[in-house]
Amino acid sequence: MTKKEQAINKLQNRISKMSDTMIISCLKDMAKPWDQRTEEERIVRAYLFEEYENRNGEDAVDMLFDLIEEIEESKRK
Repeated sequence: MTKKEQAINKLQNRISKMSDTMIISCLKDMAKPWDQRTEEERIVRAYLFEEYENRNGEDAVDMLFDLIEEIEESKRK
């Protein structure tokens, strides 16, 4: 297993132990316009959304994504 694969596994394990409230809080804290995100932030964000979707389904993650997108757009202004 490469170091990158190990890091991804560690990240996924940590996220899987978070409550839904913690995941939402992290996503809100990380919210910023897409063009201001680092590659690492994009990766973490994707795994947070993935875990939330696995737990709550596609409709729930769509609603969460819309909420986070609104916050991100408000920070662009």
